[in-house]
Amino acid sequence: MSVNGHMPKKNDRVLQDTETLRLANFAAGQRRRRSGLSPEQEAALEAIPGFAWSPGPDAWNANVQDFGTFFLEHKKVPTTPSADPREVRLAVWAGEQRALRRGNGTRNPPSAERQAQLENVPGWEWEPVAHKLNARVEELAAFITREGRPPRRPKSPSRASLSATQFAESSLSTWLSNQRQRERQGKLDSELRARIERILGKPLNP
Repeated sequence: MSVNGHMPKKNDRVLQDTETLRLANFAAGQRRRRSGLSPEQEAALEAIPGFAWSPGPDAWNANVQDFGTFFLEHKKVPTTPSADPREVRLAVWAGEQRALRRGNGTRNPPSAERQAQLENVPGWEWEPVAHKLNARVEELAAFITREGRPPRRPKSPSRASLSATQFAESSLSTWLSNQRQRERQGKLDSELRARIERILGKPLNP
């Protein structure tokens, strides 16, 4: 009865097909009629993988666990777009949790207990874009401290011929060039520009 590793829901945002909706309606109907079900019927429903009488908390906990499992399996957080329905579902769910925490949406934000639970999940970040940006700035600082110069692109035009160290430097150099371009266009955050300039020891665009 589970679909792509989770129980179908009426408002399923990943698989809005007839079969998913039929199963979602069936599960919801059985929950409403639980008081009239026989012990045998209850047992049969409870034997279905993924079925829960109170699906909200169970589904939420399952998503928390699956998010961490996905990160450990793939060494990255789930994102959209993706051809993998599981990755899409987890990315959408994670985005909803972040939006609810910011006060966006019609539901209450995650409780303090749930927020703490998420913060212990491998790969979880409330602000993933800011986290990646901070990581790049720290990488730039570490490189200049180690090498005594800004990163630069290697002379070799072939990515396949680059060592892992050369590729990392090339990627960091490209990122720094992009920040320079954004600064010239007036699109770079002033705080980020100041951080980079402190690391470089000179203006971003002299």
